[in-house]
Amino acid sequence: MIGRKALSVLRWGGGAAAGILLIATLASSQSRPIAVEHFVAAPPTGTPASASTTDATPETLQRVLDEARAGDTIRLAPGDYPPIGLSERDWAQQVVVEAGTARLKSVALKNVAGLTWRGGSFDGQDTVRVAFRMDQSRRVAVENADFGHYVRVGIVVNVSTDARLTGNNFHDMQSDGINIALSQRIFVDGTRCHDFRPAPGSHADCIQLWSRPTAPPTADVTVINTVATGEMQGVTAFNHVRNGVDDGGFDRIIFAQNDIRITFLQAVSLYDCRDCISRDNRVDTWPQAHNPARIIAYGKGSVLECNNRVLNAPGLPGERKCKTPLQLPIATPPR
Repeated sequence: MIGRKALSVLRWGGGAAAGILLIATLASSQSRPIAVEHFVAAPPTGTPASASTTDATPETLQRVLDEARAGDTIRLAPGDYPPIGLSERDWAQQVVVEAGTARLKSVALKNVAGLTWRGGSFDGQDTVRVAFRMDQSRRVAVENADFGHYVRVGIVVNVSTDARLTGNNFHDMQSDGINIALSQRIFVDGTRCHDFRPAPGSHADCIQLWSRPTAPPTADVTVINTVATGEMQGVTAFNHVRNGVDDGGFDRIIFAQNDIRITFLQAVSLYDCRDCISRDNRVDTWPQAHNPARIIAYGKGSVLECNNRVLNAPGLPGERKCKTPLQLPIATPPR
């Protein structure tokens, strides 16, 4: 999904792919250039000689995952799968699950490293709280999956690092699409949120970030190319002070090239965000809105804003022209 609008992509080869190096360089017409650099893991290349491709069914998937070795590929047969749980696994080479048209209820990961999940249709039937959850995990990717009818969240990234969420579709959600909490080095590209059906009293978000004072701040998160429409908030990073204790804010967050047309105020929002970027976002207010949709940078910290466009409120400060394109070089460092 990378490569739209003012996004420059540079590629390097050589060596095994150990990660993605994201370098966003930005200068507005009224400020000095700012460079934000961080590292996001990518699936290693190469396949161990012992790796295999295995077909799995609803009856065998849990066992096949439990027995998977580094570099294995698991192909899911069509069918309805029970909840899947996996913990305490560290694969040096990505284990890839090709879910295809399989129908799933939930996947829960705890302390798992090196898993890529591709495709599948997740259906919570308006009773399951969370579709795909990763806790204390590393190098997990979720790609091109469909999520609908969950009570709380489609994907939860909690106390995790080096995750990639690309091309995922969320609809008929009672609350949020993606939550990213207490996590670092997360890359989110090409999310679609539409036709949400928030529960009474819920302010649903397409993508929401937060921190807590008990852990390092959520940091080095890039969210690009989101399309969110309808009854929801957009791409948000809210910070709170609870009983005098600050949640901690955020570091080096990039919200760029997102297209948000929603019914709430918070379309693209960064609160207490340090060395952060909000640019090239397009925002409009959905019919029968509760509030006009806006791009917000609030509180302590530093957010560089440019090339943003709010269709129903032209001339806001964040619309000033950027002097340089957003650059997200993709590097393949040596071992």
